[in-house]
Amino acid sequence: MSNKKCALIGLTGNIGSGKSTASRILQELGAGIIDADQVSRDILQQGKPAYDQVLQAFGDAYRDDNGNIRRQALGALVFGDKSGVLLKKLTDITHPAIHRDILNQIARFREAGYPAVVVEAIGLLDSPICDMTDEVWVITAPREVLLQRVMERDRCDEVSAANRLDSQLTLEQMSKRASRIFYNDSTEEKLRSLLLSAFLEVTA
Repeated sequence: MSNKKCALIGLTGNIGSGKSTASRILQELGAGIIDADQVSRDILQQGKPAYDQVLQAFGDAYRDDNGNIRRQALGALVFGDKSGVLLKKLTDITHPAIHRDILNQIARFREAGYPAVVVEAIGLLDSPICDMTDEVWVITAPREVLLQRVMERDRCDEVSAANRLDSQLTLEQMSKRASRIFYNDSTEEKLRSLLLSAFLEVTA
């Protein structure tokens, strides 16, 4: 049975902000979770339409011995092209496939009667999915906290962490589209409390 009151929440934030933690908490509260990063990996698996399209566009050099797409090598190629032509070539294939997959998952969660569906995506604000959401939730923390989390998680130095952070939207940019901003600079329990209040409000 479909649930007409099912809220669609877009969840985003910079690396190190705690999006995955927020997603897990929201799942525990009863939301259906869609991880756009996982979708982007799934659509490139063997047997999926985008798999064949990417190999046709970029060649068999980007397929490994097991037949899987060499994602790191492909990423190095497209992001190393300063003109942006190769990145557009790739996203013209992958973005429609990601969009279709997310829409299908939203429909399945709604049909199953979930009170809310959360789409977690670092690039949410640049996605057409953003315009479909009832609310956009941004998870954030002070810059020094973000950097420390990224360095610990990815075992990289501060320069590398800062470069990755600086390549993303700033909080000021994200806040222009945000319905709610959650500061995850304390404990997980504090974040849970903040998310619980908002979740109860949007699913009431």
